Amino acid sequence: MYFSLKSIKKEKRIPHVIEDAAVPLKNLPKLFQILNKINKKYNTKSIVYGHAGNGNVHVRLISKRKKINIIKKIAVEYFDEILKLGGTITAEHGDGLARSEFIKKQYGSKNYQIFKKIKKYFDPDNILNPGKIITTKSTIIENLEKF
Repeated sequence: MYFSLKSIKKEKRIPHVIEDAAVPLKNLPKLFQILNKINKKYNTKSIVYGHAGNGNVHVRLISKRKKINIIKKIAVEYFDEILKLGGTITAEHGDGLARSEFIKKQYGSKNYQIFKKIKKYFDPDNILNPGKIITTKSTIIENLEKF
């Protein structure tokens, strides 16, 4: 078990991906069960910190960076489980590049269509943050590879 990032070599720190979920407090133990299951399945470890008092925890995965191909699988599995618990995948830090491809799943098709209309209205030429939030591309791995 790790207690601090200071004890982890930089080459084993996976960039932030699933770091901003929140669930209703009654489901917080289930969130930790999900993390344990993921760690066993993908041979990773986690450092968890944040704001457990309001159900918002930050997760930093620990593994060999060469395993970037599993990150999307972990994210999909984790996000699906968080949403099933009535939680959110973006509690505090916003959607960002890492979670843009999951926005539709988070907010639903109807809201996502509204987001697209708002984007088109205010940015008809798609020059403001193209590919962020409103995207059809998978950006999670692309951005991790740059890290």
